[in-house]
Amino acid sequence: MASLFSRYLSRPITDLKAAAERIAKGDFNIRINPHSTDEVGMLSESFNSMAGSLKKEEELRRHLMSNVAHELRTPLTIMKTQIEAVTDGVVGTEEGIENIRKENERLIRLVEGIEDITAAEASFLGKVEETPINLKGFLSGLIREMHPAFKEKGLSIELMDNSDLFVVSDVGKLEKIVRNIISNALKFTENGGVWIDYGVLGKEFFIDIRDSGKGIPEDKLTLIFNRYYRLEKTGKGGLGLGLAIVKELVTVLGGRIEVSSAVGSGTTFKMFLPLKPA
Repeated sequence: MASLFSRYLSRPITDLKAAAERIAKGDFNIRINPHSTDEVGMLSESFNSMAGSLKKEEELRRHLMSNVAHELRTPLTIMKTQIEAVTDGVVGTEEGIENIRKENERLIRLVEGIEDITAAEASFLGKVEETPINLKGFLSGLIREMHPAFKEKGLSIELMDNSDLFVVSDVGKLEKIVRNIISNALKFTENGGVWIDYGVLGKEFFIDIRDSGKGIPEDKLTLIFNRYYRLEKTGKGGLGLGLAIVKELVTVLGGRIEVSSAVGSGTTFKMFLPLKPA
């Protein structure tokens, strides 16, 4: 009887040990059925959560590597072809160098995209660190930093509200969200500019980013937050990760994001995040 009781008590620990060994071998599908609601049961639930995170991270890593390999192949092939064409005298040196320069810039954008998603993955899996934020100062600082890029294109970027609004959120994650949306607006706007607003609505605070860009077709709106999705024929390069990062980070912060757009009239992104006492 004592032997059976001892075996009953040690079974959860044995299950955890066996599951940990399978995780170590790369099997992230393993899950443990908690046998109780005590500390050992809570440990089992934490283990399952960890296994789920590891599985997601591994799937994302494989997906990313597959897409990166595909994206890198095209510019590298074109550069190789141009070098051979210049060497054989089929293409003039000046033209060949210009073509290689363009593909080199495309490679740089791809590498930047890889760095962005690597940093974002760390944010997704990292702990949310909430601190008080004055949205007026926070958004004004981002606008000052990004203003030169807008000025270079002859565009404006303005903060519509000018009042203090203190909220509690993760400043690092919030910065990535806002910066990615503004950068995306800059990329697809040729005239006019970007207007940023903020405020409180019920139990949420919102940040509204509107541009006067080319807009997004209605049938594409449901796709823009998908990883690796890019609007066709944009010619803008990149991995199509910016808005996917935005959506995932907003979710991590417990919020939601809405988008409205009209071709030729611009796009508006509006994110809603929990309003907590500062």
